[in-house]
Amino acid sequence: MEQLIEAPAAENIVDLFFEDYFTYEKAKIRINDVIDSWTNLCNEAEQRRNERYIDLDVEALRKSGDILPDETFVPQRVIDTNISRELPEFLAFLKQSNRLAIFSCISNPDLQTDNLEKDFTKGLTYQGWYKDFKKLIDGAQLHGWDSIEVVFDESKPLHVGFEHIGFDKLFYNKKTSNLQDSEYVIRKYEITLLRLEQFKEKGFDPTQIDLIISANTAKRKRDETVVMYKVYFKYQSAVWVCWYSRDSNIKAWLKAPEKLKLGIAEKQSTGAGQQIDTSMSIASQGGNSAPTFQDKDIDIYPTFQYLYKDDEEEILTEHVGRGFLDLPMQEAQSAIVSGFVNGLLRAANVYASPATDDGESADIKQLDVELTHGGIYSKPLNFFHTDYPDALVLSSMQYLQTLNSQSTGKTSFAVSNRKDSRKTAKELTLAEGEEKQQESIGLADFSEDLRAIFSFVWRIVQSQALQGKIPFLQKQVPIMIPDQVSGQMIASPEMEMVNDVEIIGEKFEIRPAGDVDVIERQNKLKQMQIDWPVIQTTALATKFLSDYIKLSYPDRAEEYCKILEQGDVGKQLVLSLSTLLQAFTSPEDLKTLKPQELQQLDQIKQQVVAYLNPQQGK
Repeated sequence: MEQLIEAPAAENIVDLFFEDYFTYEKAKIRINDVIDSWTNLCNEAEQRRNERYIDLDVEALRKSGDILPDETFVPQRVIDTNISRELPEFLAFLKQSNRLAIFSCISNPDLQTDNLEKDFTKGLTYQGWYKDFKKLIDGAQLHGWDSIEVVFDESKPLHVGFEHIGFDKLFYNKKTSNLQDSEYVIRKYEITLLRLEQFKEKGFDPTQIDLIISANTAKRKRDETVVMYKVYFKYQSAVWVCWYSRDSNIKAWLKAPEKLKLGIAEKQSTGAGQQIDTSMSIASQGGNSAPTFQDKDIDIYPTFQYLYKDDEEEILTEHVGRGFLDLPMQEAQSAIVSGFVNGLLRAANVYASPATDDGESADIKQLDVELTHGGIYSKPLNFFHTDYPDALVLSSMQYLQTLNSQSTGKTSFAVSNRKDSRKTAKELTLAEGEEKQQESIGLADFSEDLRAIFSFVWRIVQSQALQGKIPFLQKQVPIMIPDQVSGQMIASPEMEMVNDVEIIGEKFEIRPAGDVDVIERQNKLKQMQIDWPVIQTTALATKFLSDYIKLSYPDRAEEYCKILEQGDVGKQLVLSLSTLLQAFTSPEDLKTLKPQELQQLDQIKQQVVAYLNPQQGK
């Protein structure tokens, strides 16, 4: 009878991985394997960058024999063009709205969140904040995906910052379909030796730092950068972080593994089941002890990815971007344009042959005589040139451009660029509508990634605000002081600003404001433009136009609406004066008027009608 083996306890199973994660000699083997597995992907990324801009030396190509001495190469940077066309719609999604995110209170649905959204937006839109998102979008468009990291940065207003990582500077399990499922997430840094010296003050091992600096200084590489890796891994339901170097002189962690801390803490209870009331400021609590907070474990990697084409492919590294999709079209267009230009240049060259045969040989041979401008020759010559390239070549080029525009979703550009089509206003309108629909599909994926980022950021901001480490959603409250007679805490006349922890502590659902303020607004504006011809002749016209102005020009809406209201006052005044004129003008009075005055009165009436009702006056 087989002996049964008792299964180890759950905590013992977890501890089996302790040495693999925390022992340097064992952990570095797995870390190196993950980094090395990305070698081919990193090389492909560098190749895509070169193909995007096609930075070639034409003269060097002639010398190497890749092109003939009388040829040139005209690159068509289709990849970069398509990326540039798509980028504005993403930036508009981020920046056109007056707020970054929309907060919906789950615990109190009637709670007004306007001030919360305002402070959240103001704190995150620090100088240059959008540049990391711009790089994220650009990298994802080129390679297929890119990443951004949420970092704890006390120099920022809300102690939160965004750092673009780069396609070939983030390594994880290549077979995973979710970054959070990877055993390791490793970020590559290239830093100068000067900055590396400053790391000693941040808890890094000074011995290992000195080894790197001395080794590179000895090789006279003081001005060059060194490579370091920030390594994330999950152990016992918490994210840990350590710093690692592949330098051959290093034999230990640059910084040993420790739990990731991003300023997220939870309030500690004062007794059995009793929580400290944080609805009052610390100052207002007088002699009472301030609330105590303890760092909370982070359960997800603070790294977020954006996939350019989130299709049915589940493995992250199998997704592609414009660098893959547009390369064949870019090569075809470059070949066509280069061939056309080379043919044009050759046709512009002038050749000559003697008008009379010398009778020596029937074979064609090239003479040593060179034509010179303004020269006089002893024999008559027949001048000629090669045929100019067919203009059909340009039509082929136009066809490829149209095809490429359709593949990128720019259908309106494709329609206007077609030579064989009768472009009508209806066709262009339909094309623009289709383009908007395709843009919204790409923005929907981007919106979901932003939703995950902002939700994680809110965890940091909320905790920092509850701890009183940042000013956020502040209100005025009286300062509490002890009464000299009773000893009880009473309100003093002096006021102070404190965070409104009652509202901050609520539970919120967060989503990007671009969903409502950009996509839905554009759809609403389009529908209002369609409905305007019907509504402009009704009593609803003024209100409808006012709403349209508020949607179209939120920064100037107040000024425009005031002018619009003044226009309504003018119409009411004209209508009142016209009514009074008719009331005080009897038939007997009209008989006393001269024909010229009657004609003038009729003109005034027509002008009043045209002003009050433009459609009827036409």
